[in-house]
Amino acid sequence: MIGMLALEYDPEEARKAFINYGIQQGIGIGREQGIGIGREQGIGIGREQGIGIGREQGIEIGKEEKTIDFVSKMLQENISIETISKISGWSEEEILKLQLLEE
Repeated sequence: MIGMLALEYDPEEARKAFINYGIQQGIGIGREQGIGIGREQGIGIGREQGIGIGREQGIEIGKEEKTIDFVSKMLQENISIETISKISGWSEEEILKLQLLEE
């Protein structure tokens, strides 16, 4: 039986099978590494974008808070709602709402 196996062995077929196995292994490893790299880059990009968005939103919120403080101080100084509206860019309705909240 061992002699029969030796007669059926084809070196060319063995070489092809070995190459095919190597290609399949390479594709699998490449796929896993590609997914890993893509995941890491996606997380990095998401983190950077999140920080940027958070910073922008923080700046906007800060500006709004400053404007609220500014309008509030003008109300405390009994400046007319019409004048406050012209200076701040707020509608008279928005100023009245703020005034009600502060009372």
